[in-house]
Amino acid sequence: MKDSNPDAVGLFREGINYNSCLLCHDAPCSKVCDKCDPARILRALRFENPELAQSLIPDDFEKSWVEEAEKLCPANVRIGDVFIWVRKMAHYLEKCKGADEIDLSCDICGVKLENPFLLSSSVVASNYDMCARAFEMGWAGAAFKTISMIEMHEASPRFSATRDPYGTWHGFKNIEQLSVHSVEENMEIIRRLKKDYPSKVIIASIMGRTEEFTFDTMICAFLSMVTAMRQMPIAAPSASMSSSLWPMMKRVSLVSIS
Repeated sequence: MKDSNPDAVGLFREGINYNSCLLCHDAPCSKVCDKCDPARILRALRFENPELAQSLIPDDFEKSWVEEAEKLCPANVRIGDVFIWVRKMAHYLEKCKGADEIDLSCDICGVKLENPFLLSSSVVASNYDMCARAFEMGWAGAAFKTISMIEMHEASPRFSATRDPYGTWHGFKNIEQLSVHSVEENMEIIRRLKKDYPSKVIIASIMGRTEEFTFDTMICAFLSMVTAMRQMPIAAPSASMSSSLWPMMKRVSLVSIS
């Protein structure tokens, strides 16, 4: 595949690969460098944020600043060469300016989104702080971690083996189940998110059992919240519902039954 950035090709040919950075916790490279934060700069590059990386490198940067840091790097990243390369790439970053002005808005089943990128119903969308951080970074919304009144006992670690028809192991699957917070706690989190980020779409993923009336109770509670907030979040039930609730669900933008 042709790289749109010829200088980047030269960087890898010379063996200057910042992707080998291990993203160390309490990184030793930053401990011995008092003029910049090598670990944070490399992390920005690893997560494809060259603008931030460039802004963190001082204008008067010299390779001597990170000589000791390079000696302590367990992955032998040539930190000084990487930083000099980032500084040289400034003209490419200039070409990227204005990208934020591109309109990525879309309409999915009548739901208007700022862009087509939403957090999945997983750990990353399980509390206020992580959702808020994502919204601040530009994500259009989140499918909130599945909410239920069913008491769950999570396994740890939350992975299970997947096997072929002959019983041979060939991978892992995620077996994390539902939100660890109560229905009331999750509803309060969603209220806060919608109040603080009114333009973002919150998808309420809910699960219950009709024989215990938990599902009916949760749908009524969420519909009440929709009315009170004058918003229309998407409801994504994860189990069957009683037929008496179908008329009420017309007030919700989209229903996905599985």
